[in-house]
Amino acid sequence: MLKLLKTTFHIIVIAMMLMLTLIWFWKNDAFDLRAVKIQGNCFVTKEEIFELAGIDFSKDIFEVDTDKIEDQILRHPMIEQVRVTRFLPSALKINVKERDLIAVISGSEISAVDVTENILSQFPVESVYDLPAITGFNFQEDSSGVRKLQNPELMRHAINILNDIKSFDLVLYYEISELHYRRNHGFVFYLKKSTIPVIFGIGDYHRKVVYFSTIYHYLIANDRLTKALAIDVRFKDQVVVKEVG
Repeated sequence: MLKLLKTTFHIIVIAMMLMLTLIWFWKNDAFDLRAVKIQGNCFVTKEEIFELAGIDFSKDIFEVDTDKIEDQILRHPMIEQVRVTRFLPSALKINVKERDLIAVISGSEISAVDVTENILSQFPVESVYDLPAITGFNFQEDSSGVRKLQNPELMRHAINILNDIKSFDLVLYYEISELHYRRNHGFVFYLKKSTIPVIFGIGDYHRKVVYFSTIYHYLIANDRLTKALAIDVRFKDQVVVKEVG
């Protein structure tokens, strides 16, 4: 019984000390918001994020509406996720995750597309420097004036192909200059190191990705890529390479 009373007494004393400490901090403005730390950004500048956040420094850290700040930052088309947390006694931490862009869509207007098929009409130019271009697609405006793709299902195929290549062979992905859609041949790749067409067709994409990767590295290793006129991976159990001579 005595041990229980001592333990209870100690808990009460600690609680009172904590309360007095909090009151002291409060009266001395220790919880006034003084700093904001932004991290996770790469292409979106900290200045852009800070401006979107619209933080009111006249409030203390407990009065700040973190949910509202998150909603405001998510208005930026390049921001996919954001988390705002309080960092006691007087700072906020903003952690953002930018969209993972997979390609640019080149048509009447230039757009970017991310790995989850979101199409962005506004994006930092530097974010698409090394990305392949998807061509052969057109946009049109619907009755309400919203700009939409004419062939969204085929665009989904194009994005899935590039996602598959990026996951399977990152070196090959960064060697792709263009993924073009033709009505007669389906999808056709063009490489940075060569202007030869790599005919991909429609369907059975993962098998074709494996074939594409294998023949590309074989031709590079044997110094034969520059001698090729075309590569066709549409056929099961074989890759057709048309070469000079």
